[in-house]
Amino acid sequence: THMGSGIGLSLVHRLVELHHGHIELTSKEGKGSVFSVYLPQSLEAYSPEEMKKDGEGETAKQVYSVNSKAMFFADTEREADKAEEPGETKKYGKVLVVEDNEDIRRYLREGLSEQFTVVEAGNGEEALQKLKEGDLDLVITDVMMPVMDGIKLCRHIKQDLSTSHIPVIMLSAKNDVSDKMEGFQIGADDYISKPFSLREVQMRVKAVLRRTAPQHNIPAAFIGFKELKLDLNKKGVTLCGESLQLTKTEFEILRLLLENEGRVFSRAEILRRIWNNDAEVLDRTVDVNITRLRKKLDSYGKYVVTRLGYGYCFDTTVK
Repeated sequence: THMGSGIGLSLVHRLVELHHGHIELTSKEGKGSVFSVYLPQSLEAYSPEEMKKDGEGETAKQVYSVNSKAMFFADTEREADKAEEPGETKKYGKVLVVEDNEDIRRYLREGLSEQFTVVEAGNGEEALQKLKEGDLDLVITDVMMPVMDGIKLCRHIKQDLSTSHIPVIMLSAKNDVSDKMEGFQIGADDYISKPFSLREVQMRVKAVLRRTAPQHNIPAAFIGFKELKLDLNKKGVTLCGESLQLTKTEFEILRLLLENEGRVFSRAEILRRIWNNDAEVLDRTVDVNITRLRKKLDSYGKYVVTRLGYGYCFDTTVK
């Protein structure tokens, strides 16, 4: 059996709304569910504007696709956009599209390839392999996929220090606020609901890339605060010009806190990001490393702050 994505109901709901109808649901445990669609029989339910024939009045900007395999709006603005910007060939970045539906994947590839270099994957595991090859600027992923879904993929991306800087846009037919919150809570940078417009996807991708450009387009060789400097290439730390001897774990913890100045990380989150679940360690391990790090930072150790009940952060406002 093939598990549905729920997009059929979403399409029906939208079409019923357009015709001023409504849907009712009755369910019986062990027997199933029945969806009843009610549509008005009288033309009086429609306004004069709605009754105009094709070609009358203002042309709609988008035409809704009724293709059963499509989960997007057929975008009628694309040709106009091309006419406004003749000869534009600039590529804005390299985007990984992760989608198990071949039709949607092809639609996104064809539309985005005009402005972006597009790489494809059919599920989360394939996407992780593409990520290992590096050189990606952004990931667009469906939520419901076989093998590995988009939620697990996004969690992998955001918990791995080597990929946590890559922005992720979730693409899903699940439109409830709770579903969107789940995506944002694991680190997603944006959420686009199906059915979607290609125009919307293009604009959101550009917006996210602009917002995150300083972090991933221009990798900094150094980060730090005042006289505390971290050399990300040589993996070295200096304080007031003097070299500090930090362990790899201490360096990565300091780097994590400095790159996210002011953000509080729980012990569990630090364990996932630094140890990457490769070793069985206790929360106390984080505390021990933080204590050693503070001691080595001397007067700057006060900036590594404990937020009781929450975790640790690097707070530059400490006096």
